[in-house]
Amino acid sequence: MWFGKAMLKRRTRMHLSELSNDLLDDIGVDPSAARREVKRFFWD
Repeated sequence: MWFGKAMLKRRTRMHLSELSNDLLDDIGVDPSAARREVKRFFWD
């Protein structure tokens, strides 16, 4: 169960990395914060 949730987090983070700066701004996420989030380990 925890592994499935960890993989979902990883996929979500990878999708976050594909967003443009304009889209990140639309959802209220700073590009540097998005980069930090993407670099996190999948179990984190």
